[in-house]
Amino acid sequence: MARFGALIAVVLVLLGLLFIWQKPTREKAVAKSVKEEFADWHLYSSPNDSFKVFFPTLPQNASTTVTDKETQKPLTYNTFVAEKPDGTTFIVNVITLSDNPPDDIKVLKKLVDQMVLANKDNHLSDVKEGNWHQYKSLDFLIDNNDVKVLAKAFKKGNRIYVISTIRKGEDIDPTEHLFFINSFEVNDK
Repeated sequence: MARFGALIAVVLVLLGLLFIWQKPTREKAVAKSVKEEFADWHLYSSPNDSFKVFFPTLPQNASTTVTDKETQKPLTYNTFVAEKPDGTTFIVNVITLSDNPPDDIKVLKKLVDQMVLANKDNHLSDVKEGNWHQYKSLDFLIDNNDVKVLAKAFKKGNRIYVISTIRKGEDIDPTEHLFFINSFEVNDK
């Protein structure tokens, strides 16, 4: 009888340990709910395969080349835009420079300054230097009356990537923005 009691005790302890090890964590539950929330988003690869990212709808694409007023060198802008029914807009801008300036943060700050100066109602509410993967980056928020632009910019080689979420009238959903930013991958070409 003592052996039977000891055997049951050992089995109960093992089952308890198994339950603790297999117990779903908060992180797994959050990851599952995020996957469900964004299940209808589309994985998009750029036409030249320089990046891939999840958009809420398939994006529209436009491209233009202009001459930089300061350097007189060409800049190529490729813009990818997708909009949700609620008006939230998700944008990836790829700016290809004619050369590869060495000071990434200086180049990114100049870009953000140009974005702010593009409209007299633009106001830079927040800007933070950081790193995104192995690249130096800037996270910034531009307010324009009731429109908010929350973005991350980084430079790889002679390309600047600006990943933005834009929302009119309401604050930008941080979960959507982070999902969009974190789904972005630069291909190593």
